[in-house]
Amino acid sequence: MMMRRAIKCLKRFPWQKRIFFQMLLTGVLILSFGSNPAKVSAAYPEKTIILLIGFKAGGATDLLGRLVAKGLEKELGVSVMVMNKGGAGGALAYDALHRAKPDGYTLGWVTGSLFTTTNIGNLNWGYEALDPVARIAKWPLVVGVRADAPWTSWNDFLMDAKRNPNTYKFGHAGTGSIGHLMNVALSSNLNVIFVPIGVDRRFSALLGGQIDLLSAPAAGFVKFSQAGKMRALVVSSNQRVPLLPTTPTAREIGIDFQVDLMYGVFAPPKTPKEIKHTLQTALKNVTVNYKPLQKFIEAKRMDLGYLDGPELNRWLSDQNTTVVRIMKDVGLFKSQLTKQ
Repeated sequence: MMMRRAIKCLKRFPWQKRIFFQMLLTGVLILSFGSNPAKVSAAYPEKTIILLIGFKAGGATDLLGRLVAKGLEKELGVSVMVMNKGGAGGALAYDALHRAKPDGYTLGWVTGSLFTTTNIGNLNWGYEALDPVARIAKWPLVVGVRADAPWTSWNDFLMDAKRNPNTYKFGHAGTGSIGHLMNVALSSNLNVIFVPIGVDRRFSALLGGQIDLLSAPAAGFVKFSQAGKMRALVVSSNQRVPLLPTTPTAREIGIDFQVDLMYGVFAPPKTPKEIKHTLQTALKNVTVNYKPLQKFIEAKRMDLGYLDGPELNRWLSDQNTTVVRIMKDVGLFKSQLTKQ
């Protein structure tokens, strides 16, 4: 309406004055478009980006996130500063990301704990509240035993555990963790003792006999299996681990559990599409070209599984559905969202 009135008004002036007012009107329009954040995103990024990591410095999650940050620096030409904000299984960092300004200058290094923290009630929003940018890598979980254990397959353990209920101790990183949920899914018809052994001493606890079985990332079991100290029984992913080729997946033994430990970059809600596209292009290049990242992924026996867009959204939904189902089965589901 204002535009039509301005143009109508211009017609009343001689052509010299009309040109002046046309130039003035054009300037006003440029300024009004310039104030729109979605239009400003074409210049992104122009300053330091903060990458929130919800876990302590020095662990595998932190080290991988820092490598991605370094790779992003090279691709984007600005500094990417890592900020560790540990606590509550990553929930403190996720909540800070959720409250951050959606301008692309605060990002989050997100793991599979996003599904557990939101569904166990540590956060009052669901995983969908964050804006996924890209999955960088995934890490299959493995359930295994000591090499001198009497079980050479999951079926061997299953038969033994049924004959000896409440005898065997099944270790995991912590209550509500992805590893704990894997233990629950595998042991749904068994009476076993679940032991939250923590991350730092889980493999030593298994080797030392404090627990009889353990769920943990594949890398540890590959290392100890090759050393002749452990035996892998089941893999959580939908495909076998190349370095554990004889170890079946959960689906192969009839268990409906396909969840991997995820590592990816997320943004605050309502981040403009242009900013996400810039980040996705840069992150994809990082996975392809940044050699230190590739070497770390290979050393840790992770899968460099870049994913974004609708495919990533579907994958996230599938992972969350599995987590919710198992949490509900064992009474751990305490999401503050009523829709679930």
